[in-house]
Amino acid sequence: MSKSANLAKGLFTKSLGYLPTPTLSFVPRKYQPHAPIHNPYVEEENLTHLGKRIVTSLEDQWAVVGVRRSGKSTWARNLLLNLQDSYPAMRTYILDSSNDKDFRSFPGTHLETEEAPDPMYRPGGVQVWRPPIDDIEEYDQWLIKILRAEQPAIVLIDELSSLGGMTGRSFPRGYFLLSKQGGKHGISLISCTQEASYIPRVTLGQTTHLVRFRLINRHDSKKVDEILRRPEKDWGKDPPHKYGFFHRRTDQDGPGHYYQNHQEFFAA
Repeated sequence: MSKSANLAKGLFTKSLGYLPTPTLSFVPRKYQPHAPIHNPYVEEENLTHLGKRIVTSLEDQWAVVGVRRSGKSTWARNLLLNLQDSYPAMRTYILDSSNDKDFRSFPGTHLETEEAPDPMYRPGGVQVWRPPIDDIEEYDQWLIKILRAEQPAIVLIDELSSLGGMTGRSFPRGYFLLSKQGGKHGISLISCTQEASYIPRVTLGQTTHLVRFRLINRHDSKKVDEILRRPEKDWGKDPPHKYGFFHRRTDQDGPGHYYQNHQEFFAA
């Protein structure tokens, strides 16, 4: 029998001695187990203030309603920057389906893929996903993977209608799950939309903060203004300033407040 045959069988040889048959253990990278994630940003201990009167946490949900060029995206960008200062370890996910200029230069990892990216495990990471087409199944996978990661994060959807499919009403299951369950894992969802009619009920029903910019549809305006608890005589009336908006924390009594622009909202 040749020396190579002896080696293959793990037999003893005078020159090399006994070579045991090696055992290899391989676990695919994407399925590597992770240690349980501790959320350092529980609401009771980690409230933060935005400007003079806004109190929030990563357990809050946001709904932002307004037409294009109303200041909605600029406001959302500044909200992210303020939250990053307060919660440096949180992950930031941005779905930039409309290729908005306010997020094109946002610091972070920019991905232009059809397939949903994996969640980030590096604290403080920023992921901007700019898919070339609207694929409801990929959107669903992306949202569910973020939820299952159970890591403190903020998820911003720049245009909610992109998730609605051809009919505008076939929203992915992951959106509903994240809206209802994200808060308990410290995952805050920011949903930006141009209308209030053809969106999931959970968007307004589960929101903690409602922000209303200019709207074209009078029915949408009245619907949002009622939740803002504006006087009924003012329902349907747009903000008096070009980039003005109303804000209300829905779990507190009383009407919302008006701001002329985002600078006034975030001013200390």
